[in-house]
Amino acid sequence: MAATEARIYSYDSMENFVEELTSYAAMPTLERPPLDAHFSGIKNDPTRSDVCWQMSLADKGPVDPMDGAAHRFVFTCEDSPNMKPGTAGIYYAKETTGVGQLSARAVLIAVCDALSVKEPMLPSLLILSAAFTPYADALASFLSRIPAPFIYRIEEPEEARAKTVMITAQAEKTKDAGNRAYSQRDRARALAAYGTAASLLAQVLMLGHGPAELMRARRLRAVCLANCAAAYMLTGPGLDQDAGRALGEAQAAEREDAGYIKGYLRQMRAYVALGNVAQARCALERARQWARGADVKVVVDALAELRK
Repeated sequence: MAATEARIYSYDSMENFVEELTSYAAMPTLERPPLDAHFSGIKNDPTRSDVCWQMSLADKGPVDPMDGAAHRFVFTCEDSPNMKPGTAGIYYAKETTGVGQLSARAVLIAVCDALSVKEPMLPSLLILSAAFTPYADALASFLSRIPAPFIYRIEEPEEARAKTVMITAQAEKTKDAGNRAYSQRDRARALAAYGTAASLLAQVLMLGHGPAELMRARRLRAVCLANCAAAYMLTGPGLDQDAGRALGEAQAAEREDAGYIKGYLRQMRAYVALGNVAQARCALERARQWARGADVKVVVDALAELRK
């Protein structure tokens, strides 16, 4: 391998690397020196020929549901041996916030951060989800200059759409299996199914395809989390309520979709079981801010129930 190529693969100082990278990316294209000549302190390590990394960018919704201006964005990267995405696990996760679309600088830094975490090696293939499409030019200014055998690509929107449809359908089927188990008061099977469905929907959110699809995935995930809360509150032979865990799942449902009213109702029941009527009332007051149509009566009736 030539000396200049050897200086691309891993980094002595992530902080210095990001500084150099951002200053490089800010240069007018015609003024940029060759990338391998611009960066310093690079060690000599090869890519791994049998590894594919898949990176996703997900909009996790508003930081403050009542405001909605600033959103939470999460970057994740999965290390997939044998070139099979989904065969390993997420090794990198970073959350940031932004109003509207993230800046190209923020995205570029996150990608470089993910590439440097598992030094001293890079994958042979980096797949970026379709959510990175608006940043294609900024990413190309860096990624296209990393020497072979490293290659990267951004998923086409149709790829993301097909995956979204397939995974969402699988999640709904798994949720329905959980509902059947719940109706039979089989807590273990219900929790396993709801948990699997919630994990599948998290994958949909990471694909980042289409606002309507993301909204639907967040709602379905909130349903699964609220259903987990209900399962923890089941009683019967060999079953004791676990109000603490139920509360945690119901709060997670609210964080996933603040407009899903059952998330608040599950919190109310868990708080009551824990003897905290004041917090139960607070949960319902938050629900009242979101309630529309038939949900208004549901929340009002629940508040009246607390006063008895």
